[in-house]
Amino acid sequence: MKRLIPLITLIATLNLSYAASAQDRINIRDKEGRIMAVIESDRSGGIVSIQNPAGEKILSLEIDPDGGLIILKNQAGNTVAIVAANNDAGGLLHLRGPEGNNRVTFEVIENGGLATILNKDGELVLVAGADPDGNGQVVLAGQEGRRGVTMAADNVGGLIVVRNKDDGKSILIEATESGGGAISVVDGTDIQVGVLETDRVGGALRLGTIDGDEMVRLEIDAARGLFTLNDISGREAIQIGSDEDGGSMAILNHNGDAALLLGVDSSGEGFIGLSGSRIHDLAETFELGTRKNVLPGTVMAADANGSGTLLPSAEPYDRKAIGVISGAGEFRHAMLIGTRNDGSSDLPVAVIGQVYVRVSTENGPIAPGDLLVSSSRAGVAMRASDMNRAFGAFIGKALQAYNETAVEGLVRMLVMSR
Repeated sequence: MKRLIPLITLIATLNLSYAASAQDRINIRDKEGRIMAVIESDRSGGIVSIQNPAGEKILSLEIDPDGGLIILKNQAGNTVAIVAANNDAGGLLHLRGPEGNNRVTFEVIENGGLATILNKDGELVLVAGADPDGNGQVVLAGQEGRRGVTMAADNVGGLIVVRNKDDGKSILIEATESGGGAISVVDGTDIQVGVLETDRVGGALRLGTIDGDEMVRLEIDAARGLFTLNDISGREAIQIGSDEDGGSMAILNHNGDAALLLGVDSSGEGFIGLSGSRIHDLAETFELGTRKNVLPGTVMAADANGSGTLLPSAEPYDRKAIGVISGAGEFRHAMLIGTRNDGSSDLPVAVIGQVYVRVSTENGPIAPGDLLVSSSRAGVAMRASDMNRAFGAFIGKALQAYNETAVEGLVRMLVMSR
């Protein structure tokens, strides 16, 4: 009886009513006797309910063997918030719209936390949570719940994926294992058509076709920059680069070798290279009277019969000598003028610059600076010793010495026709 005295006193003070049963219940009333709150319990747990003057529950706090539960309702009686807990996973929070449908959910799952947001039509528009490895992920969805943007993090760094309306990847922004970042543009079949990336040394831009063939590449590192254009098969065709010496441009053949090279060497001088060789002369295509024994480096002369064609020179100090066939030794012509009547342009004659010429020691050893003229050997030059005969007949000035016992050799010469 003594244990009931405090409870009876409490009921009298707060205008409470108490009913003892297997399910205990306490009603809290206002001055008009309306029930405003109910506290009740049974063998599984307890419930606290708060009601409005119309007797509608607007808040409920429940405790059962799985955990606690809080429910909030609006004036229309629709549930707008739920807070729950259970012994297996953790807590859960639902925030709902005026109609009582779920809009926002926060919950604790086995891997960590999870948050979801739905639009007014109940379609998923955002999910944020942790994957099985403990990394974070955020997914933004569009209409009908299609994934639009995915953001994730792992032990390498961050990742952002932008998807098209067919749920295919369109843009990827990610951190790379090299310590840099990358932006990739992807077509509907997950083939990269554009990549912009950086690492600890520099950066690179790559553009390709829908077939995955790389067509354009721009690279920058600690030592140089390089811009590359590929052909349709993916082979490198053009390279434009820079290094400590300066800039260069190379046009490559199908083997990847530089067929044409423009650049600056270590001395700061510009050069032109062709098929791996330096090129030094301007050549012009002439009609040839014969191709027999006409080789690069051959001294050519006008046909004495006036046909307008060129033939290998055949006499010493020949004033009909025109020039030397370009392409001997390591040199190639830098520019070629004209074609023949048959459309060919091979075996052109060097008219300006440096060229290798076939020479002999018929008139003595050749020293640098010697004027060169035709010799008695067809198509072969010699040093000029008779300046009167050499006037109007010399074809150039020797840049190298020649004193060999062989019948003929090659000497580097500056073209000087007088």
